[in-house]
Amino acid sequence: MKTLSPVKVTLFSGVLLVLGFIIGLGYQSFQNAAEHQKPAPQKANLQPPVMHGLRVSPDDQLLAFTGIYQHFTQSSRFVFNLKASTWSAVETPAGWQDSMVQWSKNGRTLLYERSKLPRVVIGAKAGLYSEKVLLNNGKPQWKNQTPLSQNLQEPGEQIYAGFWTPQDQLVVKTQHDDRSLFLAKNDRLTKIDHSPGTYYQNRFVGNDYYVVRDADRSGNKIALFRIHQKKSKQLGPNFSNIIWAYLSENAKWLLLCSNAVSGQNWKWDLWKVENEGLKKVTSAQIPSDVIAVYWSPDFKHIFGAVGNKLWLIDVPTLKLHQIGNRNDWHADDAAWLNHQNAVIVAATGKLWKVDIASGKATELWEFPKKYWE
Repeated sequence: MKTLSPVKVTLFSGVLLVLGFIIGLGYQSFQNAAEHQKPAPQKANLQPPVMHGLRVSPDDQLLAFTGIYQHFTQSSRFVFNLKASTWSAVETPAGWQDSMVQWSKNGRTLLYERSKLPRVVIGAKAGLYSEKVLLNNGKPQWKNQTPLSQNLQEPGEQIYAGFWTPQDQLVVKTQHDDRSLFLAKNDRLTKIDHSPGTYYQNRFVGNDYYVVRDADRSGNKIALFRIHQKKSKQLGPNFSNIIWAYLSENAKWLLLCSNAVSGQNWKWDLWKVENEGLKKVTSAQIPSDVIAVYWSPDFKHIFGAVGNKLWLIDVPTLKLHQIGNRNDWHADDAAWLNHQNAVIVAATGKLWKVDIASGKATELWEFPKKYWE
């Protein structure tokens, strides 16, 4: 038998050793050694915080949003000065998150809902809160948190959400076996409407409430209702097999989303609210990465985001345009500016301002390192 040279013996042994690692022998030791040898992870490889609930103040000066980080166990309320590029944050009690609902008309008070993160929770209560946002030398700061739902009690009902009307009246949503709307005034609740299931959209226009809600207890049918002086009237037919419904803030347009026959895209149906009813306007196939929709302040366009690309959809034609050329957005959330043809987009731990006409994206802010995982 031919004897292998010491060099070949060494090489052959090395090959066997590597094979042993590949099939699992000594794999843990190999992995630990690799961890010690590889360079420290770069910022780009870290997990960015998640942003949601972007709300722009009426004067386009302040942006409020929620940031969630530390493996979804911690969140904070953030407010960013869009003009001065300054910001501040208030940490929410561990295991809780505050979801921004809306700004007051003067743009200096926020309404938000507190709810549990999917973790162990301590030191806080769910409910509806408001809070002042003060500007100190251009830097926004959260001040004077007020629990709004604490003194509002209705037997058998639990407040879980709410909104302000244009007249600064507080309307709350409650849940029991089903759900209801109540007007809150002087620490008293007056019932406005009742749903056999869930509320989806709630708008207050003129002296009327417009709500999209379940039409029966099965949860398979939804419909649009107008509530006038506590009397509810259904506008249009029942709709079924709907993934989501969105009623524009001016209660003039109802957008319904369902699965397209091809299974690749969405099917959008646009209805106009008129003459005490609904009129079908048009239908269109919309790319599947339009996951969230945002109506423009003039209600002539819809901004589509949260997928790979950013889209603009015209109303009422539902004609589609891609905004810019970037195809890796995967945005967390977005919001229109009120006085500019632009949107704020939250994506990968950053805030961007995107011009609708040109598609130009300008980075405004990035989460500090301490929030990255």
